[in-house]
Amino acid sequence: MFDLYVNILEAYKFLRITFRLQILYYTVHTVCHGLMTEAILLQLRQIVTTSPEKFGVYAVLSQMWLVKNVALQIVLCVESERFYAAMEQIPSVCTELIQSRGCTDTQRRVCKNIQRLQVTSFTKMSGLGLFVVDVTLPLRIAGVLTSYTLAILQFALS
Repeated sequence: MFDLYVNILEAYKFLRITFRLQILYYTVHTVCHGLMTEAILLQLRQIVTTSPEKFGVYAVLSQMWLVKNVALQIVLCVESERFYAAMEQIPSVCTELIQSRGCTDTQRRVCKNIQRLQVTSFTKMSGLGLFVVDVTLPLRIAGVLTSYTLAILQFALS
């Protein structure tokens, strides 16, 4: 049981190391692409005054691309949170097993080792330490997009 838990933690460690740069890139790309799209739409609206239908189609399509990017971020965060929840249940399951009457000394030692390993080596995935990949990440992305979109609108309308 302990070896299985160690293998899960090692696989998760490799996943964290492998994908941290890609998660950072995709998050920054989502924010920058969304803000650039807003700025381009504001400029395009001033230029294209003869055909509002074409502008509307372009605006809807570009916003759908942003929605797709944010939806992929949400899927990543939800699945990460499901894994974190499963990993957070491990110490309580070990505690229940230790407190049960039928627990042998070997099982007790294995459970205590798993609890120690959980405390010392499990951390949430992050984008190179700039943000943690959990359920709050899409909210933070939406907050950044909203704040900077309002700033872009203030500059465009003044």
